[in-house]
Amino acid sequence: MGLTVVVGIGGGVFLFAAMAMVIDYALLIPLFGTVQSGGASARIWLFYRHIQWRFLGLFLLSFIPGAFIGTVIWLQLISLTEWQPIIKMIQAVYIILFILFSHTIRITPSNAKRSMLASGALAGIGSMTVGAVAPVMAPFFIALKLNKNEFSGTWAVASFIASASKIPLFILIWDRVEISHGGLIFLLFAGTFIGAYLGKMLFDRTSEQFFRRAMYAFLIIAACKLFVWDGAKPLIADRTNVFNFNTASGKTIQVPN
Repeated sequence: MGLTVVVGIGGGVFLFAAMAMVIDYALLIPLFGTVQSGGASARIWLFYRHIQWRFLGLFLLSFIPGAFIGTVIWLQLISLTEWQPIIKMIQAVYIILFILFSHTIRITPSNAKRSMLASGALAGIGSMTVGAVAPVMAPFFIALKLNKNEFSGTWAVASFIASASKIPLFILIWDRVEISHGGLIFLLFAGTFIGAYLGKMLFDRTSEQFFRRAMYAFLIIAACKLFVWDGAKPLIADRTNVFNFNTASGKTIQVPN
Protein backbone atom coordinates (compact mmCIF):
# COMPACT_ATOMS: atom_id res chain seq x y z
CA MET A 1 0.00 0.00 0.00
CA GLY A 2 2.90 2.34 0.70
CA LEU A 3 3.89 2.47 -2.97
CA THR A 4 0.29 3.16 -4.04
CA VAL A 5 0.07 6.06 -1.60
CA VAL A 6 3.37 7.59 -2.72
CA VAL A 7 2.53 7.42 -6.42
CA GLY A 8 -1.07 8.59 -5.94
CA ILE A 9 -0.19 11.59 -3.78
CA GLY A 10 2.81 12.47 -5.93
CA GLY A 11 0.66 12.31 -9.06
CA GLY A 12 -1.79 14.84 -7.65
CA VAL A 13 0.96 17.25 -6.63
CA PHE A 14 2.66 16.61 -10.00
CA LEU A 15 -0.51 17.63 -11.89
CA PHE A 16 -1.07 20.62 -9.62
CA ALA A 17 2.49 21.85 -10.16
CA ALA A 18 2.18 21.49 -13.94
CA MET A 19 -1.12 23.42 -14.00
CA ALA A 20 0.16 26.11 -11.62
CA MET A 21 2.95 26.97 -14.05
CA VAL A 22 0.52 28.09 -16.78
CA ILE A 23 -2.83 28.87 -15.09
CA ASP A 24 -3.77 31.85 -12.93
CA TYR A 25 -4.54 31.13 -9.29
CA ALA A 26 -8.23 32.07 -9.56
CA LEU A 27 -8.84 29.45 -12.27
CA LEU A 28 -6.28 26.96 -11.00
CA ILE A 29 -8.26 25.78 -7.97
CA PRO A 30 -11.60 24.95 -9.74
CA LEU A 31 -9.87 23.58 -12.85
CA PHE A 32 -7.66 21.32 -10.76
CA GLY A 33 -10.69 20.11 -8.81
CA THR A 34 -12.62 19.34 -12.00
CA VAL A 35 -9.84 17.24 -13.47
CA GLN A 36 -9.04 15.42 -10.21
CA SER A 37 -12.70 14.58 -9.55
CA GLY A 38 -12.77 12.56 -12.79
CA GLY A 39 -9.91 10.33 -11.70
CA ALA A 40 -11.39 9.94 -8.22
CA SER A 41 -14.74 8.90 -9.73
CA ALA A 42 -13.06 6.10 -11.65
CA ARG A 43 -11.38 4.81 -8.49
CA ILE A 44 -14.69 4.93 -6.58
CA TRP A 45 -16.26 2.74 -9.25
CA LEU A 46 -13.38 0.28 -9.11
CA PHE A 47 -13.28 -0.04 -5.30
CA TYR A 48 -16.90 0.67 -4.38
CA ARG A 49 -17.39 -2.58 -2.43
CA HIS A 50 -14.43 -1.84 -0.18
CA ILE A 51 -15.32 1.73 0.86
CA GLN A 52 -15.44 2.24 4.64
CA TRP A 53 -18.31 4.73 4.87
CA ARG A 54 -18.19 4.98 8.67
CA PHE A 55 -15.01 7.05 8.47
CA LEU A 56 -16.16 9.26 5.61
CA GLY A 57 -19.16 10.64 7.48
CA LEU A 58 -16.85 12.18 10.07
CA PHE A 59 -14.54 13.45 7.34
CA LEU A 60 -17.43 15.19 5.56
CA LEU A 61 -18.81 16.60 8.82
CA SER A 62 -15.71 18.72 9.41
CA PHE A 63 -14.87 19.20 5.72
CA ILE A 64 -17.95 21.37 5.02
CA PRO A 65 -17.19 24.18 7.51
CA GLY A 66 -13.50 23.97 6.57
CA ALA A 67 -14.37 24.39 2.88
CA PHE A 68 -16.54 27.42 3.70
CA ILE A 69 -13.64 29.07 5.54
CA GLY A 70 -11.29 28.17 2.68
CA THR A 71 -13.66 29.68 0.11
CA VAL A 72 -13.75 32.99 2.00
CA ILE A 73 -9.93 33.03 2.07
CA TRP A 74 -9.77 32.14 -1.65
CA LEU A 75 -12.11 35.00 -2.56
CA GLN A 76 -9.89 37.43 -0.69
CA LEU A 77 -6.74 36.12 -2.37
CA ILE A 78 -8.04 36.32 -5.94
CA SER A 79 -9.26 39.88 -5.38
CA LEU A 80 -5.74 41.09 -4.52
CA THR A 81 -3.98 41.49 -7.87
CA GLU A 82 -0.71 42.55 -6.29
CA TRP A 83 -0.66 39.32 -4.27
CA GLN A 84 -0.65 36.99 -7.30
CA PRO A 85 3.18 36.74 -7.56
CA ILE A 86 3.34 36.08 -3.80
CA ILE A 87 0.72 33.33 -4.16
CA LYS A 88 2.87 31.69 -6.84
CA MET A 89 5.85 31.80 -4.46
CA ILE A 90 3.73 30.25 -1.69
CA GLN A 91 2.71 27.45 -4.07
CA ALA A 92 6.40 26.85 -4.81
CA VAL A 93 7.20 26.63 -1.10
CA TYR A 94 4.30 24.19 -0.63
CA ILE A 95 5.72 21.90 -3.34
CA ILE A 96 9.20 22.00 -1.79
CA LEU A 97 7.76 21.21 1.65
CA PHE A 98 5.97 18.21 0.14
CA ILE A 99 9.26 16.94 -1.27
CA LEU A 100 11.14 17.43 1.98
CA PHE A 101 8.65 16.35 4.64
CA SER A 102 5.76 14.32 3.17
CA HIS A 103 7.41 11.01 4.09
CA THR A 104 8.11 12.07 7.69
CA ILE A 105 4.53 12.83 8.81
CA ARG A 106 3.02 10.12 11.02
CA ILE A 107 -0.39 9.99 12.73
CA THR A 108 -1.11 7.43 15.45
CA PRO A 109 -4.21 5.23 14.93
CA SER A 110 -5.34 5.60 18.55
CA ASN A 111 -8.39 7.76 17.81
CA ALA A 112 -9.87 7.27 14.35
CA LYS A 113 -12.78 9.66 14.93
CA ARG A 114 -10.51 12.52 15.93
CA SER A 115 -8.21 11.79 12.99
CA MET A 116 -11.06 11.95 10.47
CA LEU A 117 -12.43 15.16 11.94
CA ALA A 118 -8.99 16.77 11.82
CA SER A 119 -8.37 15.51 8.30
CA GLY A 120 -11.71 16.84 7.06
CA ALA A 121 -11.19 20.31 8.54
CA LEU A 122 -7.65 20.64 7.18
CA ALA A 123 -8.66 19.27 3.78
CA GLY A 124 -11.63 21.64 3.58
CA ILE A 125 -9.53 24.74 4.16
CA GLY A 126 -6.62 23.50 2.05
CA SER A 127 -8.75 22.37 -0.89
CA MET A 128 -10.02 25.88 -1.50
CA THR A 129 -6.75 27.70 -0.90
CA VAL A 130 -3.79 25.41 -1.64
CA GLY A 131 -5.44 23.01 -4.09
CA ALA A 132 -3.48 19.77 -3.76
CA VAL A 133 -4.23 18.56 -0.23
CA ALA A 134 -3.40 14.85 -0.55
CA PRO A 135 -0.16 15.24 1.45
CA VAL A 136 -2.23 16.72 4.30
CA MET A 137 -4.95 14.05 4.18
CA ALA A 138 -2.81 10.95 3.64
CA PRO A 139 -1.27 10.51 7.12
CA PHE A 140 -4.73 10.47 8.73
CA PHE A 141 -6.04 7.81 6.33
CA ILE A 142 -2.90 5.70 6.60
CA ALA A 143 -3.36 5.72 10.38
CA LEU A 144 -6.71 3.90 9.95
CA LYS A 145 -4.73 0.73 9.16
CA LEU A 146 -7.06 -0.32 6.32
CA ASN A 147 -6.11 -3.04 3.90
CA LYS A 148 -5.08 -2.12 0.35
CA ASN A 149 -8.55 -2.29 -1.22
CA GLU A 150 -10.28 -0.57 1.70
CA PHE A 151 -7.75 2.23 1.65
CA SER A 152 -8.05 2.72 -2.12
CA GLY A 153 -11.85 2.91 -2.02
CA THR A 154 -12.11 5.11 1.08
CA TRP A 155 -9.32 7.38 -0.14
CA ALA A 156 -11.04 7.71 -3.54
CA VAL A 157 -14.25 9.03 -1.93
CA ALA A 158 -12.36 11.51 0.26
CA SER A 159 -10.37 12.65 -2.79
CA PHE A 160 -13.59 13.09 -4.76
CA ILE A 161 -15.09 15.22 -1.97
CA ALA A 162 -11.97 17.40 -1.82
CA SER A 163 -11.86 17.74 -5.62
CA ALA A 164 -15.54 18.13 -6.53
CA SER A 165 -16.02 20.79 -3.85
CA LYS A 166 -13.82 23.11 -5.92
CA ILE A 167 -16.05 22.98 -9.01
CA PRO A 168 -18.76 25.39 -7.70
CA LEU A 169 -16.02 28.05 -7.42
CA PHE A 170 -16.51 28.58 -11.16
CA ILE A 171 -19.79 30.33 -10.32
CA LEU A 172 -17.94 32.95 -8.29
CA ILE A 173 -15.52 33.75 -11.13
CA TRP A 174 -17.88 33.20 -14.07
CA ASP A 175 -16.71 36.42 -15.73
CA ARG A 176 -13.21 34.92 -16.05
CA VAL A 177 -14.34 31.63 -17.58
CA GLU A 178 -13.95 31.25 -21.34
CA ILE A 179 -15.04 28.61 -23.83
CA SER A 180 -11.41 27.61 -24.23
CA HIS A 181 -11.38 26.44 -20.62
CA GLY A 182 -13.84 23.69 -21.55
CA GLY A 183 -11.38 22.45 -24.13
CA LEU A 184 -8.59 22.69 -21.57
CA ILE A 185 -10.55 20.53 -19.13
CA PHE A 186 -11.13 17.94 -21.86
CA LEU A 187 -7.43 17.89 -22.75
CA LEU A 188 -6.46 17.58 -19.08
CA PHE A 189 -8.94 14.75 -18.61
CA ALA A 190 -7.53 12.95 -21.64
CA GLY A 191 -3.98 13.74 -20.55
CA THR A 192 -4.67 12.36 -17.07
CA PHE A 193 -5.76 8.96 -18.40
CA ILE A 194 -3.04 8.82 -21.08
CA GLY A 195 -0.46 9.93 -18.54
CA ALA A 196 -1.65 7.27 -16.10
CA TYR A 197 -1.27 4.58 -18.77
CA LEU A 198 2.16 5.80 -19.90
CA GLY A 199 3.21 6.31 -16.29
CA LYS A 200 2.30 2.71 -15.47
CA MET A 201 4.31 1.49 -18.46
CA LEU A 202 7.27 3.59 -17.33
CA PHE A 203 6.84 2.45 -13.74
CA ASP A 204 6.81 -1.21 -14.80
CA ARG A 205 10.03 -0.74 -16.75
CA THR A 206 11.98 1.31 -14.20
CA SER A 207 12.87 1.00 -10.55
CA GLU A 208 10.80 2.64 -7.83
CA GLN A 209 13.80 4.80 -6.90
CA PHE A 210 14.21 6.15 -10.45
CA PHE A 211 10.48 6.83 -10.76
CA ARG A 212 10.42 8.77 -7.49
CA ARG A 213 13.54 10.75 -8.36
CA ALA A 214 12.13 11.69 -11.77
CA MET A 215 8.89 12.88 -10.18
CA TYR A 216 10.73 14.93 -7.56
CA ALA A 217 13.02 16.41 -10.24
CA PHE A 218 10.00 17.74 -12.13
CA LEU A 219 8.47 19.11 -8.94
CA ILE A 220 11.69 20.96 -8.12
CA ILE A 221 11.80 22.47 -11.63
CA ALA A 222 8.14 23.51 -11.32
CA ALA A 223 8.73 25.04 -7.88
CA CYS A 224 11.73 27.02 -9.16
CA LYS A 225 9.70 28.31 -12.10
CA LEU A 226 6.83 29.34 -9.84
CA PHE A 227 9.09 31.00 -7.26
CA VAL A 228 11.54 32.78 -9.58
CA TRP A 229 9.79 33.38 -12.91
CA ASP A 230 6.16 33.75 -11.79
CA GLY A 231 6.81 35.16 -8.32
CA ALA A 232 10.08 36.98 -7.72
CA LYS A 233 10.53 38.32 -11.26
CA PRO A 234 7.19 40.25 -11.39
CA LEU A 235 7.79 41.62 -7.89
CA ILE A 236 11.25 42.87 -8.84
CA ALA A 237 9.92 44.29 -12.12
CA ASP A 238 7.18 46.20 -10.29
CA ARG A 239 9.68 47.69 -7.85
CA THR A 240 12.00 48.62 -10.76
CA ASN A 241 9.15 50.31 -12.64
CA VAL A 242 8.23 52.32 -9.55
CA PHE A 243 11.87 53.34 -9.08
CA ASN A 244 12.21 54.39 -12.73
CA PHE A 245 8.96 56.34 -12.61
CA ASN A 246 10.01 58.22 -9.47
CA THR A 247 13.43 58.95 -10.96
CA ALA A 248 11.96 60.19 -14.25
CA SER A 249 9.46 62.44 -12.44
CA GLY A 250 12.22 63.95 -10.31
CA LYS A 251 10.87 62.66 -7.02
CA THR A 252 13.27 62.11 -4.17
CA ILE A 253 13.48 58.51 -3.06
CA GLN A 254 14.12 58.12 0.61
CA VAL A 255 16.01 55.06 1.72
CA PRO A 256 15.12 54.00 5.27
CA ASN A 257 17.98 53.72 7.76
